[in-house]
Amino acid sequence: MAKTILLTEAELRYAAYTGVDRQVSALSHRRSDQFRPRDYWSTHILACMAELAVAKWRGRYWSGFADAGFHGDSDVGKGEVRSSSNYDSDLILRPRDREKGDAPFVLVVTDPPEMHLVGWAYGREAMVDEFWRAAPAPAAWFMPQDRLRAIK
Repeated sequence: MAKTILLTEAELRYAAYTGVDRQVSALSHRRSDQFRPRDYWSTHILACMAELAVAKWRGRYWSGFADAGFHGDSDVGKGEVRSSSNYDSDLILRPRDREKGDAPFVLVVTDPPEMHLVGWAYGREAMVDEFWRAAPAPAAWFMPQDRLRAIK
């Protein structure tokens, strides 16, 4: 059962501003988001909301630093956050996540202002042949929700 975190108006605004800042940073550094062929602006905003929700649940400060991932920092503490607006989404890890095998990855379904923390797994648990899919491109590991650890 997912843990629902309700973000306040101020938290939603902070995450939205941070998501816009991340997209502006990506544009100014000519970085493309190769994994999400959709509206990059809303993708960054919803991802920031998911990260903020995980930080709130864990009782941690979330800076939302725009280029954190490019400096080796994790999304929240030592953990990684993956988000989707689809309630049946899998936890998706990409080949670039290989060095984070010991990190916990949390799947969040975004439905602002509600953020549903669905479950989590260590990277090494998700990055196994059983969950590898070459399609849809690009290839990645797709761990089903029913295989995730419960949020406690």
